Amino acid sequence: MPLTEREKEITAAVAEAMGQNSGLYYHGLLSDPLVVGLLNSNRFPYQCAYELLRNVGRKLGSLKQPSIGEIVHEAVARGEIGMQISMPSPIKPQLTEAEQRFLEYAAIVLLPKGGHFKGYRGRISELTGMTLLAINNLFRNLIYKFNSDNIEQAVVAAFAVGILDSDRLFGSEFPKPLIAIMDSEPYRRATQNISIGVYGKRLTDDEKKVSIALIERIGLNGGLFWRGWVQDVAVASGWNHDYIDGNLYTLSKKFGILNRKGEMSYQASLLLEQPVIARLPPRIEAEFNELEFAVMQESARVLLPAGGYYKGFREDVSQRIHYSTDHYLLIAMNVVRKTGTANLGQAVTYFIAHELTLISRLSLDPQRTPALEAIVTAMKNQRYFPKRPYLFTLPKKSKIKLYK
Repeated sequence: MPLTEREKEITAAVAEAMGQNSGLYYHGLLSDPLVVGLLNSNRFPYQCAYELLRNVGRKLGSLKQPSIGEIVHEAVARGEIGMQISMPSPIKPQLTEAEQRFLEYAAIVLLPKGGHFKGYRGRISELTGMTLLAINNLFRNLIYKFNSDNIEQAVVAAFAVGILDSDRLFGSEFPKPLIAIMDSEPYRRATQNISIGVYGKRLTDDEKKVSIALIERIGLNGGLFWRGWVQDVAVASGWNHDYIDGNLYTLSKKFGILNRKGEMSYQASLLLEQPVIARLPPRIEAEFNELEFAVMQESARVLLPAGGYYKGFREDVSQRIHYSTDHYLLIAMNVVRKTGTANLGQAVTYFIAHELTLISRLSLDPQRTPALEAIVTAMKNQRYFPKRPYLFTLPKKSKIKLYK
């Protein structure tokens, strides 16, 4: 059954709004001015548009319980309407293994349906076994890391930057929405214009000053950021605390990094070509028990990828060692006291530098873990580790790299 001109007009308006969202439907799109302006109805515009599109779905046939995004893409595939897809330059953030797996499930659920649909979180929960609260938290983190407006945009960006593999997820039968997106010229341009962890690739003068201050402070602490330094930097520099917080917020948006000031500082150090020069704490005579070794190993596994302290790291380590947060904190503070270090981050550096924690047991690649590479680089340099015999040939200054 052919579509009426009115149905084509409304469906085309929804398609235009979806095109501006990288080709996928998102929650609240039917309230977009592009759609609402065409309705001229005293009824609720969302309900009016929804009923009209459901009727379009019935006319198109062959679709079983179609979502709005699926209906629009079916109309596009049949030539009833067109869709002009636009995409910003995508970011390729560093994702944890859990985040990447979750993103794959989100793509498998959302793309065949053309984006958001009622109950999609429940479907992801069934596939992953995760609670809705955990799913919402991961959505928020991924949206933040990709600097996107919604999870649908983040999923498309993940395909563009190569984080998601369409062949592995869908085999030879690509969903129609994915075909339309990948065939668009803006998508092809986006795959050639990827920002590695940054948005815009430029820092303001104020952001540079704040970043350099933190980079230097991280180096003095052995390569890891720690709590309370924003206030310390403010006091030492004479800058206003709000000035520093404001610049850190804009940096977090540019880098797509949430709640990780240490990781963010390492990204800035790469952009500014100013490496973190880790100063390693000297060894002192101290004995550690088996539990303390285990605690420091798990602390290193959690803190090094994050570049140091972040809110919630205690809980993350506690889950790994199966101790309460308070018990973990007591053990960690005892290690800090024994090593004569200023904080747990510096104690982690102490254990790695003096081979009390073996790098081979951390399951971390120094080339992909900037904080660990800063420590390893310092271990190779006599100037930062004068009391330790060489285990490596000293590199020339031009050969020292921060990280890839």
